[in-house]
Formats: sequence, structure tokens, C-alpha cells
Amino acid sequence: AVLSHLCSLMDNKDTSSLVQNLARDIIREGVVVFFPGSKARKKYLLDMVEVILTGEQPPSWWLKFEALCRYFSKIDNNSLLELNWDTEKDVEIDPVVILNIVSTVITVATKQVEVDIEGGNQSRPDDLVRLLCAMQSTLLFWCQHYLTADKKNEKVLEKQASVNELLKEYVNKIYHSCYSVLRKVDSLETISESLLEILRSSIIGETLPELITF
Repeated sequence: AVLSHLCSLMDNKDTSSLVQNLARDIIREGVVVFFPGSKARKKYLLDMVEVILTGEQPPSWWLKFEALCRYFSKIDNNSLLELNWDTEKDVEIDPVVILNIVSTVITVATKQVEVDIEGGNQSRPDDLVRLLCAMQSTLLFWCQHYLTADKKNEKVLEKQASVNELLKEYVNKIYHSCYSVLRKVDSLETISESLLEILRSSIIGETLPELITF
């Protein structure tokens, strides 16, 4: 009820800027309260990712999206992928499950920048790209953690094979997505400053460089 009221204040054009700023701060800082439970927060965010490009959303929707992205980017980025860091623990690594989550974010981030390129301006905040970068960083460190673990342990060796396959699939997904964006750019007659700004804050300008320099 509190979150709904705050959202209505955000979406009402007659609400004073002072009240809107206060409502904005409360929503941004209240993710744990307004979206209780790690799995529930994860599902809510991923559901939002899938509808980003389906139509216009009210300001409060984007604020909730920003708040959840910031939470998972800065406070709890491991729980999105639910990665197990204990190499000795008898837990099977399923690359498909992990890739499905990351691929959803990559696909939408790619479509978003392609839409912006066609429109000539950045139509959405770059919270999704920041989230992707945070997920990528966690994923790469996790892969490194497993691939440099004790190779004398048979269970570790089995997991390393799965992690290696996951890493190859992930890199392949990123490069194919970036290639798709660059093909869109190549089809344009002119390269404007606004286009360069779009690319700087996209999967091309943020996620790919971090992957290359890891």
C-alpha cells in the first residue's frame, strides 16, 4: 500500500517536486522493504526486464526498475545468478540456467541500444547496462575462481568443464550481440555525436570493454 501510494505520487503531474523527490528517495532506498525476499526481488526484476521494450511505462515503473538494478548491481549481485563459490561443495553447475538469466539481460540491452540507434537518441536510462556489467563482473570472477581451483580433485575437474563451457557461451553471446549493434551502426549514412553517446553507455561502450580487459 505504501509503495503504491509513493508510485501514484511519482506519476501524478500535479505532485510538487519536493514531494516527488522525497517519494523517489524512499523508493530507491526501500528495495528490501518494498520487495521482500531475495527470490521475489529477483523474479520481479527479471519480469521487468522482459517488458522494457513492450511499450511506454510510467515514471514510477522506471524508478522501481532503477532501484532494483542498483540493489542487485551494488549490494546483492550474486543472488541474481545464484552462484556457488564453494568448489568442494557437491552442487551441480547448470550452465543453461545461468546463461538463461544473463542472456535475457543481454538480449534486452541489445534491443534497447538498437532501438535508440534507430531513434537517434537514448530513450531509456542505462540502469540495465550497469546491471549487466555487475552480473558480468561477478560471473567472470566466479569462473576464474573455479578454473584456478585444485585440479587434482575429480569433482572440481567436472565443474571446471561446465564452467569453461559456460564462459565460452557467455563470451559468444556478448560478441554476437555487439556484432548485431555494430551492423546496425554500419548501415547508417552518418555518425552523429548523439549516436556516439548512445554507444558509450551501451553494451558496446560499457560491457564489452570490461570483458576484454578482465
